[in-house]
Amino acid sequence: MVELTERSPSLELRLGEYENARICLVESSPESCPGLETHFRNAGFSGFSTFYTAHACQRAFEGGLVPDVVIISVNTLSMAGLSLLKYFRNSKDCQHLPILVIAKSSDAVIRREAIALGASSLISIPFDEVTLVWHVFNLIKAYRVTCELEEYKSRVSNELKIARRLQESLKPEETSLKACEKDTGLDISYASHSTCLLYTFPIPRDRPRNRMPSSPLKKK
Repeated sequence: MVELTERSPSLELRLGEYENARICLVESSPESCPGLETHFRNAGFSGFSTFYTAHACQRAFEGGLVPDVVIISVNTLSMAGLSLLKYFRNSKDCQHLPILVIAKSSDAVIRREAIALGASSLISIPFDEVTLVWHVFNLIKAYRVTCELEEYKSRVSNELKIARRLQESLKPEETSLKACEKDTGLDISYASHSTCLLYTFPIPRDRPRNRMPSSPLKKK
C-alpha cells in the first residue's frame, strides 16, 4: 500500500483547476474511515465538508451546499448513508452528481443496494489511498465536463426559443401572403415556414405581369 505522506507530484500537476473542488465526506463515525480527509489534503485538494450523520449532510445541501463529489462511508450498523444516496438521486439538481460509496467487501447487500440506488462507484475497505484519490479526481473531472455540457445545452435551447419567437414575429400575416399571390401570381406561403426573415415588397398594380424586358440586341 502506497502511503500519501506528502503531496504526490503527479497528482499535484494534474489537479490544476480541480484543486478547489468541493468534496463532501459523509462518515458513519469518526472511526469508520480514519484519515479520509487527510488523504485528499495530501494529494492537493483544499475544499472539504465532513459530516457524521446523513441528516446533517442533507440539511447542508438544502442550505446551499454545492459539492463536486459526495463520498459516503456505510456499514451494516449505519444504513442512513444509503438513505442519503437515495435522497440525492431523487433530487433534480443531483442527477449527475458523482457519489462514491465506501463499504466493506463483505457487505454484499450494501454494495448491491448502493449500485441499485445510483452510486457512481464503489470502493472496498480496506482501500489503497492513492487509488481512492485518483478515483475521486476522475469523478470530479468527468462531473465538471458534464456540467459544462449541460450549461451549453441550456444556452442553445434558450437561444433557439428566442430565434423561434423572432421568426414568428417576422412571419408575414396571412392577408399579406394572399395579397402577394394576387399581385404576383406567386405562392410564397411555404417560405414563411423555412426562413427566419421574409420581406414582401408591394408591386404596383399597373405593372404588366410575366413580361420580360426586351433585349437591347433586338433594337438594332
